[in-house]
Amino acid sequence: MITRLRAAREGWPGAGCWGGGGAAVPAPNPSTHATAPAVPCHRPGAPPPRTRRSRPPDPTTAAADAPPGRPDRRPRWDEARSQFLFPAAFLPGAGVITAIEWVANTNGTTPYQRFEIWLDHTTNSTLSTTFANNLTAPQLVYAQSPGSITWVGGAWNTLQFQTPFAHDGQRNIVMEIRKQIDRVNNPPTSTVSQRVLVWPRRADLRPPIWAYGAFGSGMVDAVMATSTYTTQILTRFQWQGPRTLTVNSTRDVTGNASRAYFHLGATITTTVQGVPGEFEISAIDVAFSPVPISLPGINGNLWLFGPSTFASGTIDPSGISAHTTTIPSDPVLVGLRVLFQSGVLGTGIQLTNVVDAPIAVY
Repeated sequence: MITRLRAAREGWPGAGCWGGGGAAVPAPNPSTHATAPAVPCHRPGAPPPRTRRSRPPDPTTAAADAPPGRPDRRPRWDEARSQFLFPAAFLPGAGVITAIEWVANTNGTTPYQRFEIWLDHTTNSTLSTTFANNLTAPQLVYAQSPGSITWVGGAWNTLQFQTPFAHDGQRNIVMEIRKQIDRVNNPPTSTVSQRVLVWPRRADLRPPIWAYGAFGSGMVDAVMATSTYTTQILTRFQWQGPRTLTVNSTRDVTGNASRAYFHLGATITTTVQGVPGEFEISAIDVAFSPVPISLPGINGNLWLFGPSTFASGTIDPSGISAHTTTIPSDPVLVGLRVLFQSGVLGTGIQLTNVVDAPIAVY
């Protein structure tokens, strides 16, 4: 997951927004759109959400669950295999995923004996604790084996895929990450972790799974997952082809840096990314359709049950069409999950990913 009115992991890591935010993110290329799996999505140029240090074993770095000030006392996370599920509703239609982005907590360079990102389609709605049961034909899209990755803290860090992944626009996506760090012979100069969505918890999103251990434990090729965690790492995919939707929200951080995005009175901005001159219509709903609706000649599925038009406009020369509104300060809205989806009319019709927004008090 992914990536707000919650952009289906971002469209969830992710996995659609499930969501994503952005710092130091350039204006979207009309043919390459960033989206994320289950976290809040943000407009281009907006800073990433502030979150606490990740407590689960981080899929990319050396000791992400280590308490602040004690990062190098936890070498038992130096090998890991992890998987993340991105539901199809939070992904756009058929297209090609060309890169992935995460938000690092701090600056640093991590050397890897082995680091791999795999993507695969699945019809599973949950993740089995047996890793192989979640895969059908996994494709290696990125590897540093050996190699190193330099992370910039507080910004979206892009890993350009060496082999792009063609998404069919219909099925869920499983992302698998395998990492191995040889701390003794090639120690990290610093410990870098990735930011996570910490509030509100998303019981409706499937949590990631892990197996982890010290270097030489074999956990990089583990058969079974041994742990999970009830939140998602902030993730964005970059897409070539499909149009995407992100939703940004102001955040009430009074006294607590992990408070909700879609709170009463919040200002929200929906942003459709596409080709300049295309026309977009954005719709809103409070329920998913029992089954996705596939329409002849249209790329993408309609996921909303009874959509109502929320906004419309022409995509500007920078490749976006944005609309801003305010969530009413009405307590009856608390707990409601609002869904957004857009349709883009160009040479054809494309439906974007869904973005969902759980309304909170603050």
